[in-house]
Amino acid sequence: MDSTTKYKTMKNRFNFTAKEKIAINRGLVARYPELMDALGIKYTRTSQECIHIACPMHEGADNPTGFSLTVDLDHRACGLWYCWTAKEDSECNNYKKDMIGLVSGVLEKHAGKKVPFPKVLKWCMDFLKCEDTSKLQSLVSKAETHRQGLTEETTKKRKTLNYTRSEVRKALKRPAKYYLRRGYSAEILDKFDVGVCADRTKPMRSRVVVPVYDVDFKKVVGCVGRLQNEEYDAHNPKWKNSKGFSKSEYLYGNWIAKDHIRKTKTIVLVEGQGDVWRLHEAGIENAVGLFGSKLSDAQSRRIQTSGAFNIVVLTDNDDVGKKAKQEIVDKMGRSFNIITPTFTTKDIGEMTVDQINKHLKPQLQGYI
Repeated sequence: MDSTTKYKTMKNRFNFTAKEKIAINRGLVARYPELMDALGIKYTRTSQECIHIACPMHEGADNPTGFSLTVDLDHRACGLWYCWTAKEDSECNNYKKDMIGLVSGVLEKHAGKKVPFPKVLKWCMDFLKCEDTSKLQSLVSKAETHRQGLTEETTKKRKTLNYTRSEVRKALKRPAKYYLRRGYSAEILDKFDVGVCADRTKPMRSRVVVPVYDVDFKKVVGCVGRLQNEEYDAHNPKWKNSKGFSKSEYLYGNWIAKDHIRKTKTIVLVEGQGDVWRLHEAGIENAVGLFGSKLSDAQSRRIQTSGAFNIVVLTDNDDVGKKAKQEIVDKMGRSFNIITPTFTTKDIGEMTVDQINKHLKPQLQGYI
């Protein structure tokens, strides 16, 4: 088949309806970080709704915030862009102001010539890993789930953990004395529903249970359990996850912190649950935990849709924590303003509320 016949066939195959065009645009928006990488575009996340870039289509565009693109899937202008630096004869005026138009303009600038529209469509479909339009809606649904940091497998697992918050609170003996002895207040442990599993028929029996909730704070999606002593070994680990729960898919405490993150436009990242509790005790309620030092791709996608455009990094002061801090800066620094305060204790959980108020909060003015 020669190229002309190929493009004619492709044009017939991709003769999109209005709904299918909307689906393609939403699919591209849902994966906008990967799309920007694929197109070689550096961007800045300036709000929950938008990213800003230098116009990638017209010559001489060097203003890094001169081109805005709406990436909020719930916004009425989702997928639409506008070049604030365009003149009457600027190249970007030749393209439709949606995601397909953006792809078309960038491809043509890279190629230095006109790119046939069927080829633009094929590029979009290849990027979305979609073979034909009949699969578009299913693909977009998967992309939007992916954007939220969830896989199909994780979603199914979440549905099997059908416990409400009230059921969790009734099942646990609160507050957990283990953490009271470590200096956490009864109020903060109750706020996060931390207690001991007294039911000896349960997998978490006799452990301190730390529930993890969905973002709406209605259903538990999993939990981690800690021994109440230090007598652990390979058969009886210090920490144990509930069956099917993947910590790397979630940000600990996000169900409480989410409104504060949107209000302050800032998310505070720490490693462990105890770090989160200590900051919340001190009134820093936009803090969430990574369940460790590494920021996963799923967690980074949750941050991208959190409404934050500042990230405060407070990983531990050991070598692992310092390495993790640099990895977060490298991974997220292109899209967010990164703040890295200093502190002298091993981790945030070892600080007292007074120490946080005296030494940490002054470094966080405007971010909490």
